[in-house]
Amino acid sequence: MAFSKFIRLAIAFFIFSIFSITLPSKTYAWWDTDWHYRFKYTIDNSGVGEDLSNFPLHIALTNDTPAGFWTHVNANGYDIRIIDEDDSTNLTSYAHLEGWSSASSKGHLWVKKTVQSSTNDSDEFVWIYYGNSSISSSPFSDTTKQNTYNSNYVGVWHLDETSGTHYDATSNNNDSSSVSVLTQGSAIGMIDGADSFNGSSNYISTTASLNWTSTNAFSFCGWFNFANSTTGYMLATSNTVGSGALISSLSKDSYESGKVSFIVGKQGTGQSHIESSISYQTDQWEYYCGVYDGSDNMYLYRNGVLVGSGSYINGSATSNGSGFYMMYENNNSNYVNGKLDDVKIYNNAFSSEWIEYAYKSDGGTGGTGGTEEEKYFIEDVPSGLSVLSSSNWSTNLTTTGAHDMTGVGIKNSSYRIATFNVDFEANYSWTSLTAGADSTTAFFHYPGGITEMPGVASTTYTLYVPRNGKQMLLLCPGAESLEDVTPGCTNGYYLNANDSNVTVNTEDGTEYFKVSGLTSTGGKGVDPSMTFTIEEVASGVVTNGMTTNEASTYDTLPFGNLSAGEQKILAHKLTVDTNAPNGYSVNMKLLYGNLQGIYPDNYISPFAKTGVTWTNPLTWQSPTGTTSNVNSGWFGANTSDTRVSGWSSGSGKYGPVSTVSHTVMESSEADEGTSVYVTYSLEVNVYQHADLYSGTLVYEILPQY
Repeated sequence: MAFSKFIRLAIAFFIFSIFSITLPSKTYAWWDTDWHYRFKYTIDNSGVGEDLSNFPLHIALTNDTPAGFWTHVNANGYDIRIIDEDDSTNLTSYAHLEGWSSASSKGHLWVKKTVQSSTNDSDEFVWIYYGNSSISSSPFSDTTKQNTYNSNYVGVWHLDETSGTHYDATSNNNDSSSVSVLTQGSAIGMIDGADSFNGSSNYISTTASLNWTSTNAFSFCGWFNFANSTTGYMLATSNTVGSGALISSLSKDSYESGKVSFIVGKQGTGQSHIESSISYQTDQWEYYCGVYDGSDNMYLYRNGVLVGSGSYINGSATSNGSGFYMMYENNNSNYVNGKLDDVKIYNNAFSSEWIEYAYKSDGGTGGTGGTEEEKYFIEDVPSGLSVLSSSNWSTNLTTTGAHDMTGVGIKNSSYRIATFNVDFEANYSWTSLTAGADSTTAFFHYPGGITEMPGVASTTYTLYVPRNGKQMLLLCPGAESLEDVTPGCTNGYYLNANDSNVTVNTEDGTEYFKVSGLTSTGGKGVDPSMTFTIEEVASGVVTNGMTTNEASTYDTLPFGNLSAGEQKILAHKLTVDTNAPNGYSVNMKLLYGNLQGIYPDNYISPFAKTGVTWTNPLTWQSPTGTTSNVNSGWFGANTSDTRVSGWSSGSGKYGPVSTVSHTVMESSEADEGTSVYVTYSLEVNVYQHADLYSGTLVYEILPQY
């Protein structure tokens, strides 16, 4: 008996759509990245009613530094730099140190700085930088010391030398010519070391050239600690220059017991004097200034406050020549018993504002030191890239630096590229860092990979990929340039907004795919794509343990004439190429019931060997039915795709073909052109009626996005 049978093949494709959801202090630059620490010294200019131009600001490092200063500054102090509040102007060449001892955590810094009035600037400060171990020479010298004081200063004596000469800090070099003291430079002073005097024979002499007349303005100031109430000259000009010459001094107990006097007189004629309205204290540091304005007006200040004023009444006086003396009169008399520290004489009249702030500044209350700031930097960033704080995408870490764990963002002129964490414990030079982005592609690369990038605290980073309307994301782990980020890249894979490590955000006006947890280097926005191909298979082809004995076409399985007991085998080759990130499945079924004959009662049944199911395929068996149309003909299929459940060892086995949809091909990720064979078997026995049998076979492909 002969049978004629064929199957007409219909192929169904599914149209799919992908829907994505769009998720809805002032800082100061860092002066130099080689310096890792700084603190802000805020000047207390409250009550300062005028600008104090080129003022010698005193910063007491002993008291006004943060806790970490003495640990992080170089032991020799060579790395100290004073930077103005613009964080650019270096004031160090107008500064000097006094009494430096890192072992004792002591030191005093003097720097020339204009102190503005509180009405002009209520936030006056300087930066103190330190923490650069590579510095091998001091920035401070006699020249920088002299630069600390403006040209009106005649002499400044810190009195911190413990033997020999007491040096003038100004460029006038009015050093001591004779020193005879109980203790030189090592007595406890108001600022640093001080000299102590016995009140009977101790003194300091200088040959300072003054040449003041009664029409010259001048000032002299010092810090005094009196031991008793004996009469003496605290500071004095020469009184041996001849009749008619100007004489001047600060004295104690000369005219009124317990009071300090300021004297301006004319040799051979008389003395004009004013007394403090407040008595001095013994065993206590006090700051006294005498000021003469060159127009017969005299002023006396105690601790920054005017305590006396009066007029010079002795007539025109000639030059007082040379000589300035401390704690005695230069006629070997009028010695003062006590201590002396930090003496200044000035070729002009100090204003009351100047003296008031000098008392605060010299006394260590002219400002306060802030907290220690620690910074390290990213250096040598390639041209065209910015390294920013990822918290705000504006703080430039190449200039402001960072410390501890900090989020870092890489950006070019148009787009954000990547973020990652850096533990800033050193400066990092990233000369090999490359990054780039265009309207759909992002690339971030460090030779050796993210785990070798200096300072990275984790092995992953977040990549920013401009979306530009694209629905999906291609990642290329092995990319070394933008050109390498292309479909087909080595080990590439696809993601979309539904993946757990992907979000879509609009930041700074650009919509991005943000992919976290990456160790790869490049990403590209792409549109969904899928190609599904069905190909014919010739007769004689081995497909998963079976050999075809008839040829197929891409849209038919022409089994031809069948004889009872004759097994016909045909196949299709299926190929899928898709960027669907979660893969796909290809299902197969008969569209309308069984293989149907022209006569309505005639049909061929699905393969029904005992125990067979699609997920439990079995080797082929001839139909076993003994009644027409009841298992007298069987139709089965095999898939070579071992990824399909039940088919990991499906060679030579079959499952039933019916109106129930069965998976013949699947993947859990994007697939680049994988091919499988689906092989069909048809056989009838003698109980099957002769007829013309046909059916419609459907393939369904379902991508997973």
